[in-house]
Amino acid sequence: MPVSQTETVLTPEELQTIETYNQHARAWADQHNTADYWQTEFDQFQELLPKGRVVEFGAAHGRDAAQLAARGYDYLGTDVATELLAVAAERLPALEFRTMSLYELELPDQAFDGFWASAVLLHIPRSKLAQALREMHRVLRPGGIGFLSVKQGVGEEMVTDPDLAGGSGPRYFVYYQGEALTTELQQAGFRVRLQYVKSVSNKTHWLVYFVERAD
Repeated sequence: MPVSQTETVLTPEELQTIETYNQHARAWADQHNTADYWQTEFDQFQELLPKGRVVEFGAAHGRDAAQLAARGYDYLGTDVATELLAVAAERLPALEFRTMSLYELELPDQAFDGFWASAVLLHIPRSKLAQALREMHRVLRPGGIGFLSVKQGVGEEMVTDPDLAGGSGPRYFVYYQGEALTTELQQAGFRVRLQYVKSVSNKTHWLVYFVERAD
């Protein structure tokens, strides 16, 4: 299991984001419980990967975990926000959740047939993106399928959302244009199978990717 022996130092922005999710874990979970938010994407994922072992990066409170398990996947959920994972484990006791960093996944090489990474890479500094993608690539078998989504836009910022239930501290966001992220994915060893923009409101536009490990 060749993971880095040197733990990646998190930036203050990353630490603040994790703290925000942990402080408001239950309120966040209650507000973000729309089971069919990614319904079209779940269907597409299953078309590309009908069955198999799937790891979720950024499992949070388990909303997507429930959907993946219901579709018959052998599931493992990971996240760095321990309080969110505690909610997931409480609500879905039959599933396995582990606390771990996307920068150093404590998982074997090529152990999974697929991965699910909804709204995860948008919290990772652009300078660390390649490292995270390398780890995602490492644990996926050749030909394995991955789903990921990030917010479309330019730049990066700390955002405090006053509309979140329970109040919200600041969270760090990095925004992407499709061409730039496609290049990063290809350099990490992924082949883009499908990419499109999913608009859910006037201000929220998701860049959606389905990728395949190319080697």
